[in-house]
Amino acid sequence: MASADADADTNQPAPTLLLRDKAFVGKKPVRLTLTSTELYWMPQSRQGHAAGFVDLWTVLTAGVSQSKATAVDLLVVSRSSKDATPKVKTMPFVFATDERAEHWANAIVCTLAGVAIGETVVPRRLLVLVNPFSGKKKGQVVFRKQVKPLLDACSRRVVYTVVETERSGHAGSLVSETDLSTTDAIVTVSGDGLFHEVVNGLMSRQDWVTAIKIPLGIIPAGSGNGLAASVHTSQVLDSVLCVVHGHSRPLDLMSIRQPGQNIRYSHLSFTHGLIADIDIESERYRWAGAARFTFSGVGRIMNLRKYPGRLSFIPWNENEDLEEAHARPDGQAPELLYWQQNEGNWKVVESDFVMVTAMNLGWLSDDGFFGPFYDFADGAIDLMFTLGDRATSSKLLAGMSDQTTGNHIKTDWVSYLKVKAFRFETEGNRGIFNADGEVLPSLEVQVENHKGLARLLCPSWLELPTMPLAELPAGGINIPDLQTTASQPGSESPTQPKAADDAPPATSPPDALTTPQGAELKDNASPRTSEL
Repeated sequence: MASADADADTNQPAPTLLLRDKAFVGKKPVRLTLTSTELYWMPQSRQGHAAGFVDLWTVLTAGVSQSKATAVDLLVVSRSSKDATPKVKTMPFVFATDERAEHWANAIVCTLAGVAIGETVVPRRLLVLVNPFSGKKKGQVVFRKQVKPLLDACSRRVVYTVVETERSGHAGSLVSETDLSTTDAIVTVSGDGLFHEVVNGLMSRQDWVTAIKIPLGIIPAGSGNGLAASVHTSQVLDSVLCVVHGHSRPLDLMSIRQPGQNIRYSHLSFTHGLIADIDIESERYRWAGAARFTFSGVGRIMNLRKYPGRLSFIPWNENEDLEEAHARPDGQAPELLYWQQNEGNWKVVESDFVMVTAMNLGWLSDDGFFGPFYDFADGAIDLMFTLGDRATSSKLLAGMSDQTTGNHIKTDWVSYLKVKAFRFETEGNRGIFNADGEVLPSLEVQVENHKGLARLLCPSWLELPTMPLAELPAGGINIPDLQTTASQPGSESPTQPKAADDAPPATSPPDALTTPQGAELKDNASPRTSEL
């Protein structure tokens, strides 16, 4: 499996001057300059402001014109003014000789591909998975009208194989079994559900350590599209440009462990209570697209539910140098850093909960900006919860608009902090447990962040977090009085094999994670069911 073509750092270097020459734009003689980020030109007759420029982010490719050997055709994309359909425009630049035109065409393509001028550009090989049932069942249309034409125009930079998923779980099975040695990136045309399948399919492989490092991309075609919003590519055009340019960066994943269940990995969120109820109960209105969340949300807020529960967590420290997630010596699932070490400083909240939302990214949907302090690979989970004695229907209705800006964290009914790991259980295992829009069994959960475990295709210019981390108090926002435990509140592994009848009594604390009556804790035979 090939690695990413280019790494996107959060601090971008200044543009590098690469090439200068005289050329013609139309009939105007200009001085043409190529840098690492743009192509710009000025009139030859005077110095001053550029007469024009093109941001290389909007350029698909370049090549010598078929109609004129001394001309270079630049393919530039923009959005249609009538709809979101991308428009491709050809911009010709004429040079003095055939050789100069050829040199410039190659130089531009090399710059777009992130290699030195003169090096061979090897097309990146994409596996594109299209979900025809996502959102308003528009996955096929999005791919055919908005994605395929752009990928076809970039044949010198990318080649691709398309698979249309036929059923739930198809994508996960495909990536778990397919030879990925010739795949440079996996792209989903879907909502967050298909991306979730791909992540878990890769993590179920015996070679997951290398498989999960294949850069993953998403082209939004679902109802919520939280991942695309978090990458600032809610528009299909921007997401396709991400795929074409191939910049990637590390992405944290959360592991979710429950008694007797296979390990799940989440790229987006874990939710319980209000947010989970709205997400899952609105499925019947999928035909309405993103609007389903609004009218389902109003109905649920007016009939607010409260769940007695217990939330335990280890606060995150921004000054702590966290290591990236790594494999255990036996090649099983990523090593746990907190659940097995009986590390102290666990905090506990016992109360009635209206909602518990754990975010790996900032946006849960196009208009749900719940984690304004998020980062892709800081090793932290952004944990938000609302207690029953702080929330009323009127407060929540008034705060719905704040959730599009992140200002909900300034209300008195939201508690918000960053944690490294947490455990949540409800009385009687009540309520919907939800990961990335997928329903989990209603069982207590242990969740831990794995820093930089995956890789995500994203714009090279992306800067995070949206809100300065300095604005987040060290102890969090609106955190209630906490109990502190000397060791973890539940040290028993949720996937630990069941003790034999003659085994000595367990030494775990009495509030350790337990197995529901009649259920067995699964032994560990593969990464999918790795023991803690």
